[in-house]
Amino acid sequence: MYYLVLSAFVPLQKHHEFEETCKLASFQMPDTCPVHDFYKNELARNEYYMISYWQTIESLNEYVKSPAYLMISGAFHTLGEHSSDVFGTVGMSVHDES
Repeated sequence: MYYLVLSAFVPLQKHHEFEETCKLASFQMPDTCPVHDFYKNELARNEYYMISYWQTIESLNEYVKSPAYLMISGAFHTLGEHSSDVFGTVGMSVHDES
């Protein structure tokens, strides 16, 4: 099992647009992603995360080339201040693409 975590700081005036984009993107997740969700940090209210789990590294690699990923990654980069993309295997080491 593999995971992908995106994070960003999103200004208050862009929360609604960012959240709507995340909702739309969540409907486009492929079946090879059994679990995914978007989170808003309740302590740092402008901080958002997308966490997804993937059955194979091939399915994760396929996803990061897809229009659905480009949409969500674009939201994290343009509506917010992108902070990091982290991926790795569950229970193993972390690879940070910051």
